[in-house]
Amino acid sequence: MKKVIILILLITNGILYANEIYKIKNGNLFKSDDTYVLINDYDYVEPILNGKNIGYIARLEKSWDYTFYFFDKNGNQVTSFDIGNSYEVPSVNFSPNEKFIVLEDGTWIIRGIEIFSYPSFSKISEATYKRLYFWIDNYLYFNAISDEQIKGFPRDDDNYCYLCRINPYTQKKETIIKWNDCNQYEVKSYDYGKIKIENMYVDNVDDWHDNNKWKYRELTIVVSDCSFKKAYINDDLVRFRKEPDLSGEKISNFKKNDEIIVLSRTEKKSFVEGVNNYWYLVQDNQGIIGYVFGEYVTIKQ
Repeated sequence: MKKVIILILLITNGILYANEIYKIKNGNLFKSDDTYVLINDYDYVEPILNGKNIGYIARLEKSWDYTFYFFDKNGNQVTSFDIGNSYEVPSVNFSPNEKFIVLEDGTWIIRGIEIFSYPSFSKISEATYKRLYFWIDNYLYFNAISDEQIKGFPRDDDNYCYLCRINPYTQKKETIIKWNDCNQYEVKSYDYGKIKIENMYVDNVDDWHDNNKWKYRELTIVVSDCSFKKAYINDDLVRFRKEPDLSGEKISNFKKNDEIIVLSRTEKKSFVEGVNNYWYLVQDNQGIIGYVFGEYVTIKQ
């Protein structure tokens, strides 16, 4: 029995977009576990535009029981994954190397993720996240939610937000950007190596109860070979600034050997007192994020 798949696509500026998810001609069936299922019963079909071995994912729902089917680029079924009953509509997402998948479900704000190996579907890890997760070099990054509530916060989403990642090979969960009593950090977007983060903060912890005292700051992490590396300050009285410039507002002074996490660096070098180097976006051990001139930063090997 021959399957016929019609895939309607648009090509814009050399990038392939799915204008309409593919349709299956009426009457065609596929066989799964000795049971014939109408392909038209799929409630969700997604083409993987950059897929190596998998070209399409399809989701089938029967009385709140969900099964995902995986197809190669020719539309032939490769395998399936039965997740069972769920009252929230789930979805799956591949790691870039297609060795892991993420199963997610939950509300539109707070959702749960589970990581499985592929194609064995062995469970590796799980987490709760807020609105967004993404892959970088086969690490899974996500907006994590603290157990501690923001003191006096007048909204329902009253737990601190911060950035975590999971290494699916080692199952290690690691905090990348931590929160403190007066600061939370939520990733708003990730696109082409740039992480856009909203830093929501107050000057004093008691100010959280008054939204007129909330402050916002947008941070951009350009992911590079120095991102998320441990480092230390190699001189005394090194200024910690809000902006990558000598005129940037001073946050505090670092002491020699203070430990930091390097998040990013400026795209271009700058001259400071005759020295040409990058400005580094870093987080100190109190959870504050700002800039330090690169001459005073030593990245640990």
